[in-house]
Amino acid sequence: MQPIALPAGARDEFGETLQKKLVITQEIINYYNEQQYQPIATSLIEQSTVFAHTPTQKMLSVLGEEVALRADMTLPVARFVRAMKLNQPNINLYYLGDVFRPTEPLSGTYNQTTQMGIELIGVADCSAEIEAIERMIETSRIAGFKTVEVELSDVRLLPALLQTWQVPQYLQSDLMDAVYNKELTNFVALLDQTTLNKAIKTTFRDLPLMFRQSDQILAALPNTEPLRGIVQRLQEIKATVLADFPDAIVTYDLAAKPEQSYYTGTMFKGYTADAAGYVFSGGRYDQLLSDYKGHALPAVGAALGIDNLMNLSQTQEADQPVTFVLAKGRVADAVLPILKQAGVDVSSLDNRQRRLIFKSDNQRLAFILVKSQDVVKYLDRGIGDVGIVGSDVLEELDQLTHYNMLDLKTGQAKFILASLPSWDMSRTGRKKIATKYPQVTKRYFEAKGEDVEMIKLEGAVELAPLTGLADAIVDLTETGRTLAENHLKIFEDISAISTRLVVTPNALRQHEVAIKQLVQSLQTQLVKGEKYDD
Repeated sequence: MQPIALPAGARDEFGETLQKKLVITQEIINYYNEQQYQPIATSLIEQSTVFAHTPTQKMLSVLGEEVALRADMTLPVARFVRAMKLNQPNINLYYLGDVFRPTEPLSGTYNQTTQMGIELIGVADCSAEIEAIERMIETSRIAGFKTVEVELSDVRLLPALLQTWQVPQYLQSDLMDAVYNKELTNFVALLDQTTLNKAIKTTFRDLPLMFRQSDQILAALPNTEPLRGIVQRLQEIKATVLADFPDAIVTYDLAAKPEQSYYTGTMFKGYTADAAGYVFSGGRYDQLLSDYKGHALPAVGAALGIDNLMNLSQTQEADQPVTFVLAKGRVADAVLPILKQAGVDVSSLDNRQRRLIFKSDNQRLAFILVKSQDVVKYLDRGIGDVGIVGSDVLEELDQLTHYNMLDLKTGQAKFILASLPSWDMSRTGRKKIATKYPQVTKRYFEAKGEDVEMIKLEGAVELAPLTGLADAIVDLTETGRTLAENHLKIFEDISAISTRLVVTPNALRQHEVAIKQLVQSLQTQLVKGEKYDD
């Protein structure tokens, strides 16, 4: 009998939903034909080298060749342009097709999605960005979005700012990661390691949250090259777009993380008031394409997901509460007083008993209590906006797709390497390491350049060296008392652990004012707490 199930992540489309999708895509195709854009369709299967910029893409073996399903449309277009050796000075392309992207196994999400986009090739000045943004605004309107907010940024801005500030090279990479991932606690700690004056540190202390900014923030930037040129370009793009679309909103994002590794300049995203997620995104890439003489071609690309567009077009309920997902037990007990001091109404949790879902009296806040390991799973599925969980849980994830914004300074512990006092840590040969935390253990030994045999345990790992099951353990400890009672010695501290405030990207936009106020209030409370401890 033929199998009736598709491979995980693939999909069939049928009926009313497909009809709606076909209507929208045909209207989009008609629009770009009217705008004199040339259509392009690339192969669904590409050589694996085409996606060198997409390291997470899985490769396939077909007739002895290593190939990949199309994970992005810009890279195949770049391959096409190089292969065709086009001699046209300027060309505007549009495409529509399915892409396949890695997703979490058994997540229920599709790898296969339909993407529409444009590529403007051959124009180096900012008229290309303006053209791309305006075409995307029109495309969004075809899909039913009347008001669009465009957020402008530039991949060169943050590196140029850090260089202008003369931040030491060894700090620049860490500072950029902290900004892009909105790690406020880490960013402030790194900023305090610089010799910048107090005024600059005060002005830019919340740099990771500096999105949806007005022209005032650009005026606060140093008036030096190359920052001056970047700022002028952003201002010109904004002025032209607003002149052509007076009802649009255009803001700046100083903390935008480049979505594509091949971006070289201006980046942009389009949002709608109807939803938290973005409608379209794009940017300049001047190093991917080449003409018939082999010379680099300037280019700007923009894209939107048709499936995402249809989901966003479904009107969302207004005035949704900000939902906190808390790790129940000791984490919640330690954090609730801090939230209360920061002005969060947590009175609904005063008499918890056996309930797990709570709402504030004004219905503006909701609280869900779950096991620590489940906090991020709820956030991943959109059930919650703010997570409060130990960083031990976060460190066990392959990838955190939300913002690890604040260290709440509670639940402090550390990951350690421990064994019997007689163990010779420096001896040669493969070590056997028992742990409940395989990802932490793997990263630790990979950083040391050691290949170890890991034994994943669920119970008391302290037994492993005592019984000879393992040479040593990687575990979490607060006081070290359990280790001492079992006559084990700590050989190395691996990393510090504490409770963290995690925020989803969508929530940061949908509840921007409330979450920024929460973060600022918590920062104030944490600073007071540090002064009190001193």
